[in-house]
Amino acid sequence: MPRWPHSVVALLDALGLAAQSPERAGQWERELAAEAPRFPPPLTVLEGSTRWQEPSGPAFASTLGLTVEADLPAAWGHVRRVLLGDGLVALTTVAQHAPAGDLIIWAADTAALERVLAAASSTGMRLLFETAELPLVDALAPPPSTAHAHRGDYGSIEIAIEPSAVSQRLSLLGLPVELARFESHSRRRQLPHARGSVRVERWARRARVVRTGRRFDDAQVGAYLAEHGIARHRAGAVAFERALGGLLAPASYDPTSRRPSIALGLGLVAAAPAALSAAWLEWPEDRDDDDPDLVPGARPLGQGVWCWGGTQLVLAGEHDDHFVFCDDSGRIWSWTSVTQAMEVAAERGEVFLERLAIDDELWHERRPCASSPLHIFGTVGQALASALALAPVPEASDAVVQHWASDEIWVRQLADCGANAAETRFYTESSARAVEAAHAARSAAPGVPIRLWSNEPVGVTHRNALASAGIDDLQTLLDRSVSAQPALRGSI
Repeated sequence: MPRWPHSVVALLDALGLAAQSPERAGQWERELAAEAPRFPPPLTVLEGSTRWQEPSGPAFASTLGLTVEADLPAAWGHVRRVLLGDGLVALTTVAQHAPAGDLIIWAADTAALERVLAAASSTGMRLLFETAELPLVDALAPPPSTAHAHRGDYGSIEIAIEPSAVSQRLSLLGLPVELARFESHSRRRQLPHARGSVRVERWARRARVVRTGRRFDDAQVGAYLAEHGIARHRAGAVAFERALGGLLAPASYDPTSRRPSIALGLGLVAAAPAALSAAWLEWPEDRDDDDPDLVPGARPLGQGVWCWGGTQLVLAGEHDDHFVFCDDSGRIWSWTSVTQAMEVAAERGEVFLERLAIDDELWHERRPCASSPLHIFGTVGQALASALALAPVPEASDAVVQHWASDEIWVRQLADCGANAAETRFYTESSARAVEAAHAARSAAPGVPIRLWSNEPVGVTHRNALASAGIDDLQTLLDRSVSAQPALRGSI
């Protein structure tokens, strides 16, 4: 039996639990990772920490002989409890970016790993190997067999164990998405990610966006539309399917039990499982079409068809809780339940992907400014670009949406389209730049409405700076009402 995992006890004693020092916690986790065998890789039991309070958690621990070695103080970070078993070390964690805390398990060898998989199968625990940081390769040999399979509403995880390798296959909506292989000397994954600009490919790798074969050809698009009584949308739907059909990405957490973060194209819509189809037909029960804060009319008319401002739209999938549509001219629209509002997103599929990649970059690298944009209700993007020396982003621009950027600023301009008024959004963490943008906008379009719907720290700082500069006719989430706001003709 290898020295590990029994050496964990010595590590805990040497570092001193009573110290309650976050630095010690970090040191301990680094030393634990150094002590742990590189192979097999650690397993994540989804919501395992939370389910410890349910019958399945203790049953799982009992089956494996896991016993509590130490409870860690809160100052030690997200790890709360250390458990030891025969050839096993397990850590319970508190939720950070996930809905619930997980259980992380290291196994000393493949025999111990086999026992963990068997215990998970018998107790209904969901588990997987984390793969997001693995290097990508063009091809991997398929696993020879499956030792453990978990299936949820939206996908499956299959894990196969060989004497010197472990493989994991992730499938969504019945389609293979990712294959990962862990060996003593290497860890790799195969992910046929979507192609495009450098920005789009970086986003596709991070979000695990793949282009699957489940997409309609032109004739299938026509047949689908005829079946739903919307044949006049054929040209727009064909263009959408050619550019975006078959794009699929897993939820960032618990991918088999949560809706895919991206599922685009009529081929995927037509073959969607019942749980996903039902979600696309839901309508908020508390929706009040008499509410002046909302532009009425965005609602499902039936499977595959919505209506917005008197315009019929073809449901073409979703991304990150936004439903995606195309109209008869091929324009792409997006509806979010957060504001219960629709906005025109792009004219071309390639530009729509660039927009998704920009949003991903903002949220992951510049979240403070992403959450607190200025909404300027006019076509002032070029005026802002000229005043603030911003460069155009041609690959992310078309007749519907235009982008300009610098190292600290992003500007997005949306065209006046159907029920949607023209709007320019200004993203920055610099309140000085926000003031410059507001002055430049009103210089170009005197009296243009400017709104700031954010009570985030950056939003509050922006509002105070704008008020000090004499721009105090804003309405924010700090105000009681946002009635009759044109911004809610598009999403925040």
